[in-house]
Amino acid sequence: MKSFCANCGAPVEEGAAFCGSCGAPVQNAVEPMQPAVPVEPPVAPVESQPSAPAESAAPAQAPVYPVYQQPVYVQPVSPLKGSNGVGVASFVMSMVSLVATIAVIAIISSIMDSVSSFYFSFSELQTLCTSGIVLAILALLVSIVGLILGIVGVARRNVKKGLALTGLIINGVELLADFVVIAMIAAIINELF
Repeated sequence: MKSFCANCGAPVEEGAAFCGSCGAPVQNAVEPMQPAVPVEPPVAPVESQPSAPAESAAPAQAPVYPVYQQPVYVQPVSPLKGSNGVGVASFVMSMVSLVATIAVIAIISSIMDSVSSFYFSFSELQTLCTSGIVLAILALLVSIVGLILGIVGVARRNVKKGLALTGLIINGVELLADFVVIAMIAAIINELF
């Protein structure tokens, strides 16, 4: 019977002092092991097994579990409560400021025409310049108030914001235009008087 090396498991010839594969001393050689015979579990006699119902003779199917669905939480949204009075006021002020700025531009245009053609007298030019500067300052103040109301209207919750946003934008543009118009009238007054 052949023996095997205890170190590497290679077959060792009989009477050899060392393993021909790894060089380990043969005194450690072991006899080969017999293969293990598989042992089957004991089976109960047929008559002692419980009988299964006739319906379960079909192949067993895996149980069906319901599919879990993550709950969705929806934040309740309150409906918009009508119009935004502050936004409407901002929009109206933007229109008033726009009309006043157009009137000031018309006054500036008539002053420029009269200077070149001597159409107005000196006192009439003074009146036009005074009314132009007063109207421009009024337009500036209305734009500032309209801009503030537009900001308040946009910041409010649960109200429509369309007119407030429109008033905010128009008043912002009008504010810049009013500064330009006031600078133009001041330059004309400085040049004429």
